[in-house]
Amino acid sequence: MASFRTITHRKKAFFIALTAAVMALLLCLICYVMNNFPLFTGESLDQYAWVEWVFDHNTSEKGLGENCVLVNLTYDKQLVPVLDEYGFEKGNVDITDREKLLSLLQMLNSTKTYRYIFLDVRFEKNIDSPQDSALFTTICSMKNIVIATHADMEIGDSILLKKTGISDYYSTITATNFIRYEFLHDNKLSMPQMAYHELTGRKITRHGIFYTDNSNLCQNSLFLKFPLRDFSEYDKDGNKIYYNLGADLLANYDEETLAELVKNKDIIIGDFIEDRHDTYAGLQPGTVIIYTAFQSLMKGEHIVKPIVIIFEWILFTIIIITILSRWSLVDKVVFIQKRKFLSFLVSLIGYSFVLALFSHIVFLNYGMTINVVLPSFIFAFLKYVVKLKK
Repeated sequence: MASFRTITHRKKAFFIALTAAVMALLLCLICYVMNNFPLFTGESLDQYAWVEWVFDHNTSEKGLGENCVLVNLTYDKQLVPVLDEYGFEKGNVDITDREKLLSLLQMLNSTKTYRYIFLDVRFEKNIDSPQDSALFTTICSMKNIVIATHADMEIGDSILLKKTGISDYYSTITATNFIRYEFLHDNKLSMPQMAYHELTGRKITRHGIFYTDNSNLCQNSLFLKFPLRDFSEYDKDGNKIYYNLGADLLANYDEETLAELVKNKDIIIGDFIEDRHDTYAGLQPGTVIIYTAFQSLMKGEHIVKPIVIIFEWILFTIIIITILSRWSLVDKVVFIQKRKFLSFLVSLIGYSFVLALFSHIVFLNYGMTINVVLPSFIFAFLKYVVKLKK
């Protein structure tokens, strides 16, 4: 009789383990799909702010690195007439001074010492300037340059289309700040992916619910690390973080000195003062978000790491086994039982805490985030069902 009970117990344990393993595998798949969404992925911004604070104070990696030159356009404006859809003038609007921008791009195009240019400037239809023809021709003749466009924007000249990349992010009434960067927008390349593709020959491709990069499973949406908190013109040592287009570059640099400044570096051109977005790490310029997303691609942080998936599957499996078998750490470990305060602390640790801790560890080490909202909900629901059945 005892032998029969032992066999029955083993069969039950095997069935629970097998069920948990299959459920955990399905949950890993669902979490991967949800991680490709730009919204509703469940990251706690406050928690990631603290995690990033710890990261900032325990690493030598600061800012965007030394391989880039930032050019600020905030103080370089010109006034131009704006037309309605029928070609009638509506008034005036201030835009980036395209004559100054043209001068900079002509010098860069002449020297060709830079690696890549991210031009976060809108060239909308019906907002024209006298320099547009020369400016657009120069942009089209340049190597390794991408300019910003938007899903709902009609570009001023179709010759620019081959140089454009999507520069959009999503928000809702309840999620108004930047959360995740989406690289592929309805099969249209974003600015970071355009640069990534031109420099490496690789790009993210969609296959139904899956995304790949050079045959590697990857994520199309990424929660970005922002090592730079306070984005200002100077660092604590008084060195320039960004250069103003007219006052700094055009006034103080000629072709030779500019070529040396940007040699083998990425050039990020945009508005660093007025175009700022709320993130978990504070206000960040939109152009910095774009370049940070590009750096994540170059580091391979969008590639799904098999080791992470394995650990995620193991963690999910263990949690499901504890739920199905009604196993409790407090009840099973004698060492914890004998210490009331420790027993109390362990009892406070729920599945959400364990999942959040795992997610933060993965984020700091691999640049990936794990969806914790859906697993927490499923585990709570499963626990409720098991309790009802009991």
